[in-house]
Amino acid sequence: MSTTSAPPSALDTQAGRTARRIGVVSALVHAGIVALGIFVAQQSGTPAYLLLSAAAFLGLGAALLGRASVTAGPGTWTTGVVLAGLSAGLLLGGLTSGIGLTLVSFGVSMLFVDYLLFSNARRALH
Repeated sequence: MSTTSAPPSALDTQAGRTARRIGVVSALVHAGIVALGIFVAQQSGTPAYLLLSAAAFLGLGAALLGRASVTAGPGTWTTGVVLAGLSAGLLLGGLTSGIGLTLVSFGVSMLFVDYLLFSNARRALH
């Protein structure tokens, strides 16, 4: 009588648990930057900060998809990476605006958290 156990699911791995935790942090960071960008745009009258909010909103969607990809599978992971790429493209497109340094500083933070999330989610899926 052999006692073979089923292989662990992606969520049961260390990378899966880490990706789920980082996903929560990433979603909170992105949501905070969305709110901050809208607030500063209203207070300063500079609509370029709405670009920061839009990029953070795309990043929020990417973070939620990255967190869900641990249980949903590679298709969700790929969609999340595409959204993160669109967010990065939006940030790069806004570098010529008057708030280029702000976009770089917030953008690097958002993209670093996204990188951690998606790299752990990918390790959990493989």
